[in-house]
Amino acid sequence: VSMDYLLKDTIGSEKDNEEGYYVSREMAEGFLLSAQKSAKHIGLGFGLLALAFEPYLIFKQSSAFELLLIIFIATLGVIAFVTAGSDQGQYTVLKKEVLLFDSKFLKELVMRYENVKRKYSVIAVIGACLLTVSFLAFALEKKLDMGVLIPYYPIFVALMAIGLYISVRVITILSAYQLLVKNEEHTSRFSFKLKQKARKKFDNF
Repeated sequence: VSMDYLLKDTIGSEKDNEEGYYVSREMAEGFLLSAQKSAKHIGLGFGLLALAFEPYLIFKQSSAFELLLIIFIATLGVIAFVTAGSDQGQYTVLKKEVLLFDSKFLKELVMRYENVKRKYSVIAVIGACLLTVSFLAFALEKKLDMGVLIPYYPIFVALMAIGLYISVRVITILSAYQLLVKNEEHTSRFSFKLKQKARKKFDNF
């Protein structure tokens, strides 16, 4: 626990009657930094898996080079997924317990969350627009079957990859903040309570 938790009398009196897992400033900061790192890897994984279709659309022939390139890009995407949670293990407890914070730090965290949400809102809109354009292009071409948009498929796949990277990264970062700031909502969900009961029964067994 942090020095603030050990030294401040107010924290002890506030939390005496509450059950939960106390999250120090240091642990919360570490979790958010880890989440930002994981967000890059997860977003990159989705983007690379989408880009794996590019060789097929560009070369339009079943050659060994094309297949190897597809496999290589897809493998990079899988590696990005695997490395995303390399340092998240120590923070697993935050998703399993009711979290308690120093009231002063929680207010600071809420303000940071609002600033981050405003900062990423524009970026999220850009990602959503890129995904919408790419999906609409494929849907319209499939429905109209005119062949007009087929030559531009590689461009739309690239837009989809960028949109996936942006959207997934933003969602992952905001979800990490929400886990801390809106922990009451997270712990009040039926799925959370069900997991809690199942874990207690397993522990008792």
